[in-house]
Amino acid sequence: MGTPYTSDSPRRVLVLLAAECDGEHVVHELSAHGHAHTGIRVIAPLVGSRLNHFLFGDEHASRPAAEHRLSEAIDAFYRHGIEVTGGTGDSSPLQAMADEIVTFAPDELVIVLHPESDREWFEKHLPEDAIAKFGLPLTVVGAIPVVVHSA
Repeated sequence: MGTPYTSDSPRRVLVLLAAECDGEHVVHELSAHGHAHTGIRVIAPLVGSRLNHFLFGDEHASRPAAEHRLSEAIDAFYRHGIEVTGGTGDSSPLQAMADEIVTFAPDELVIVLHPESDREWFEKHLPEDAIAKFGLPLTVVGAIPVVVHSA
């Protein structure tokens, strides 16, 4: 039998970045939920527009956006002295999580989504589907868009 969970036990948290967001916001939200001293793995699925996804399988076009989401989040964790690993994942957010669960074995999932009114097609039932498929505790974090400053 495994060690019972206590608030002092290290937790492994898988963070799925389904939405473009401010990395600082993600770090703040995870810290507010007590995840500051856990093993954290961040995954950015290669998602794109619904039309391109179904017509062209737009993984190639989606890769730069996924890599940008991932880089912004990882940089924010490092700025706060939090060790994190990450990578890009399958264009299906559920499959991206499933792939990571096999190797990372998280205790909890965190999904960063657009605000309710702006959710993309693949986000509509993602939290419910993840709970049903993986049976892990889940936290949903609403994305705060990245602010772009122009000269």
